[in-house]
Amino acid sequence: QFSFDFTTQTASVNTIDANYYKLWSQGVIAFQETPIDDVVTMLNRWFDVSIVYQGKHSETLTATYDNETLAYILQDIAFMLDVTVKQQNQTTYIFQ
Repeated sequence: QFSFDFTTQTASVNTIDANYYKLWSQGVIAFQETPIDDVVTMLNRWFDVSIVYQGKHSETLTATYDNETLAYILQDIAFMLDVTVKQQNQTTYIFQ
C-alpha cells in the first residue's frame, strides 16, 4: 500500500496482508498489532460514523470481530486499552 502525506511531503509503502481484505468482504474486521489511529479510521469507514481517539497514539490492537456491532467493538476496545468511550451528539470519543 502506498501512502503520501501532503503535510510533510513524504511517501511510504506498507505491506498489506490480503487475508484481511478477504475477511473484510465476509463481514469480519481483523486487527493484528494495528495502530489505534488506523483502527479508528477503519471503524469510521466500516460503520460510517465519527470516532475521535484522544489517548496514547502508540497503542495497538489485536482482535477479530465477526459481524459484531460497533457498540460491542467499542466496549471491547475500552476494556483492552483501559480507555473510556463517550457518545456526544453524532461523535464518539475514546479517551483515557
